[in-house]
Amino acid sequence: MVTLSPALRRILAVVILAAPLAALWGLVVGPVTTKFESYDQSIAQSQALLARYLRIGAARERLQRQLKEVRQTQASLGGFLEGASGELVAAQLQNKVKGLVEANEGRLKSIQILKEQEENNFRRVAIRVTMIADTEAVQKTFYALESTNPYLFLDNIDIRASRRRARKNQSAGDLQVRYDVYGYMRVEKP
Repeated sequence: MVTLSPALRRILAVVILAAPLAALWGLVVGPVTTKFESYDQSIAQSQALLARYLRIGAARERLQRQLKEVRQTQASLGGFLEGASGELVAAQLQNKVKGLVEANEGRLKSIQILKEQEENNFRRVAIRVTMIADTEAVQKTFYALESTNPYLFLDNIDIRASRRRARKNQSAGDLQVRYDVYGYMRVEKP
């Protein structure tokens, strides 16, 4: 048997006593305290999120009032075509154009509904018109179309001298005019 010095025995006794304590700390106390620290961090994050959500929730009613005001302001602004569907609006647009052409002494040759197009948050409703009129009637009709409410726009204007001047309903200065008339509808977002 080996004899140890008294100092070495004391050190060995301390190590034997400290080893179970260190093992107890490493296996039980250490993981439990680490878990508690993790829980404390999670609770702090959750409390910060809760405070943020409460601030956002408090602003919700104010934001809803502002959105309602903006929608009312937009609704009060004129200039947009109104109707249940694009087809109905196009039919109303046809009637309006027909009335303006006839009021300015022009004659309609044809009206064609064009395909609707989505542009940003609006729907473009367009028709193609072919009419016969003299220069003055064309100018008056164009002015009436572009100065009306809701706002209408002219595009793809094609003016040609009429080839058949011998017809009894046509004078020598008549022009055949083809153009697109369009306006915009609001698109309701859910």
